[in-house]
Amino acid sequence: MTDQDTSQDGASPDHPNVPVPPPAVFAGAFVAGFLLQLIYDTSPGATAGGASDAIGGALIILGLGLGGWAILTFRKAGENPLPNTRTEAVLDRGPYRFSRNPMYVAMALVSFGIAFALSNAWMLLTTIIAMITVHVLVIRREEAYLQGKFGGAYTAYRERVRRWV
Repeated sequence: MTDQDTSQDGASPDHPNVPVPPPAVFAGAFVAGFLLQLIYDTSPGATAGGASDAIGGALIILGLGLGGWAILTFRKAGENPLPNTRTEAVLDRGPYRFSRNPMYVAMALVSFGIAFALSNAWMLLTTIIAMITVHVLVIRREEAYLQGKFGGAYTAYRERVRRWV
């Protein structure tokens, strides 16, 4: 066992104990949406094109940019962006001034963008399910961990900054 695995009291893990990595949740949603589209085609056909492609492209670019900014902010602070690692500070700069979870917002934006670009209504639905799953299985655990570790500093941050956007 390493010092990453346990807290200072030696009993509880010094990380949020997230059961599933958020990228896996969004990847699973993508695959589910793709398979559902193969089985139950909802695309409007050749008429969709232009607008949905433009919206999809813009969402993908926005999501990739936000995700890159969030990861860069984490790295500059000396933090590891993986959810099951110890956190040393409450980040409140960069995209973390606007969202407590910009990486998850970025994943959702990219997923929605792909759904629009492919005119796949199932992916829109499975992305919403992924967001709910990440909220229940990941964010709640991360927030409880951060609250326990940082107390008032995290409470003040939580009161200033929204969870998603």
